[in-house]
Amino acid sequence: MQAHGLHEYNVLDYFSQSQFYDTSCINEQIKMQARFNLLEANLLDHTKMVGFEYDLWYFTYQPSYFIIRKHQRYSPQKTELVAIYYIVEGTIYQSPSLSTLLTNRVLTSTFFLTKAFEVGKDNSRFHPVQGYRWVTDEPAIQESRKELVERADQGFTTTTFSIEF
Repeated sequence: MQAHGLHEYNVLDYFSQSQFYDTSCINEQIKMQARFNLLEANLLDHTKMVGFEYDLWYFTYQPSYFIIRKHQRYSPQKTELVAIYYIVEGTIYQSPSLSTLLTNRVLTSTFFLTKAFEVGKDNSRFHPVQGYRWVTDEPAIQESRKELVERADQGFTTTTFSIEF
């Protein structure tokens, strides 16, 4: 494979060397039957077999990108998608499930919402007469304004020119 690289005809063989490959799958059974019976693997009908099966779903060469599906075959017409794997430039990755992606997004957004509410709670005050008010740290704001003005003054020095007639 190093001499010719990955292509659509050898990518499943390359994938079969990975940790994600199930050696009890239909692909492996067909490979073993074709090896010892001198049959062509493509002449065997895999749709009548039951079990896990891997197939190449999509590929492109520039960049080298392949998508492999793992599905459970129950009958010739009924299959259920179990997992999706992708190969990018020779490295195999397992695609996360939709529930994992949604869980991660929800947890991330709730974390940042919680932080925002904490900041709001820490900076708000309640007075029975005035109601709620937002507390700002006036001395710190004045100090940062002073620093900005000083930086601006240092960055913009003026040069005077005298023109004589």
